[in-house]
Amino acid sequence: MSDEMILYDSPEAAHQEAVIGWVSRHGRFFGANESNARWDGCTHIRCRECGRIAERARLSCADCREEKAVRDYLKMPEAEWDGECMLYSDAHDRWFHDPDEAEEYAQECNDNIENLRLILCVPVYMRQLEEADWLDDLPEECGLPPAADVAVNRFNEAIKGIVLGWQPGQKRLKSGTEEEGK
Repeated sequence: MSDEMILYDSPEAAHQEAVIGWVSRHGRFFGANESNARWDGCTHIRCRECGRIAERARLSCADCREEKAVRDYLKMPEAEWDGECMLYSDAHDRWFHDPDEAEEYAQECNDNIENLRLILCVPVYMRQLEEADWLDDLPEECGLPPAADVAVNRFNEAIKGIVLGWQPGQKRLKSGTEEEGK
């Protein structure tokens, strides 16, 4: 760095040049990056699977997304309902307490229960407390005081197995299970 002084309004501080580049329809300049400018300016794109028109945010058209969802569902291993877990309809984004409830819903929709794409859910348990939960508050190389350690262990024992909710698992409901359960 030199000791030369250059004022804000001095011609040496900055100069104007003609710049060429890509500008989106929103007026944003992207330099030489044509792809980013086009992405910023578009509302729809061609589906990457079939070439039909799709919303920009989706990358694929509705038909191709549905076909992929069905393929992914059919790749899941099948399992029978255990009589407890919730069921999630991948096709309708709905939750059911049992196959009978899902069957009733399918009938109301004039649909077949297999078209609901039912997934067996897994429980979300109440999270156990750990000493690490207080690491930021503890002095270095120190653990919880004995009374706190006892209280945490009692708490953890008391909440063991408490289900807070459900989330879709990795198995689909075995076809015909709803008939056997009746």
